[in-house]
Amino acid sequence: MTHTLRIALAVNRFAPSTGGIETHVDRLSRSLAASGHQVTVLTHDHWGDLPEHDDIDGVEIRRFPLVVKSRHLAVSPALGRHLARNTDSYDLLHTHGYHDSPAMMAAAFWKGPLVFTPHFHGSSESKFRNLLHRPYRLIGRRIIDRADRIIGVSGAEAESLARTFPGAAAKTDVISNGVDVDRLQSAPRSPTADGRRILLAAGRLDHYKQVDRIVAAMPYLCDDFVLEITGNGPAHDQLGELIRSQGLQGDVHLLGRVPDDTLASLFRTASCLVSMSTHEAQGIVLLEALAAGTRVLASAIPAHIDVGRQAGGAVTLTAVGSHPRSLAGAIRDACARPRPDVFIPSWPEVALQTSMLYERTLEAPPTRRPAVRVAPDPTDVTRPIV
Repeated sequence: MTHTLRIALAVNRFAPSTGGIETHVDRLSRSLAASGHQVTVLTHDHWGDLPEHDDIDGVEIRRFPLVVKSRHLAVSPALGRHLARNTDSYDLLHTHGYHDSPAMMAAAFWKGPLVFTPHFHGSSESKFRNLLHRPYRLIGRRIIDRADRIIGVSGAEAESLARTFPGAAAKTDVISNGVDVDRLQSAPRSPTADGRRILLAAGRLDHYKQVDRIVAAMPYLCDDFVLEITGNGPAHDQLGELIRSQGLQGDVHLLGRVPDDTLASLFRTASCLVSMSTHEAQGIVLLEALAAGTRVLASAIPAHIDVGRQAGGAVTLTAVGSHPRSLAGAIRDACARPRPDVFIPSWPEVALQTSMLYERTLEAPPTRRPAVRVAPDPTDVTRPIV
């Protein structure tokens, strides 16, 4: 590190919310702070009972109230006003999430250097939301044009973004997600009492993750395997009903959100991580499994193919729509392979690459930035950070 930077990371949801983007920003912010930078996370108050100001491991957290409370399109004018009025408080703003309003607010109101990590999927699990993608590209193009630099978490994501927005290619760098390598590699293994091997499905329980397909394959596997499912999300109740209707309560366990140490132990113990997601920017859980030396079976989507390429072919791929019997066969085949031994970057390594990109961004000529005038608001309690 050549300079201590004042960095703001803007994100729709942050801890205690869970998910891929939340994990990315949480680990990146902590690692940047640990390396000596002054780091502030600007996020929405989705919970309503969390403090406006907080500090977690040297990272300042600022939560802004919402006037539109929505998982996919939360809106906080207070966040926009803060960005407009606090250009001098931060050396650089790094915003996350192509579909999330902090990126829109940054494009409209932030006047300083801007780095953008879109976590771009290119499509949605919702047909209605897919219909909205085309008109939304007008907003997406404004964000892309406004950003000084763009970070793709995988080559597949960068290629997808460039196909949709050709102007993005010239200013996009690929910096992979990281993992907690030391925690994963030092975690103890905990075999099952009955000797069956563990299959693991980890991450937020969204419908597009298709965890139900893994559950549907278990009748063909439960003599030899148990399935442990971690995480919460909108698909949780449906999965619980599927488990009960199939009589799989002793073979499939919905664990909910588990502590990091417990999850690390599950990664180390599992014979195979299974991910049947229909779209991802990269997929942190695949990297975590590989770092822990756990076999991976994943749907053959571009992001997973890219991870397999990065890992020297250590990922077994299967069709997104695999029939339960075929999926069970693919799981058995994956478990017959040797455990992987591949290099996966740690979050401190990712933070170092990211901070170097920040410095290059600050040294480069700025893109054209908006001139924003914000009228005083006597009800606004936001204060500049000094």
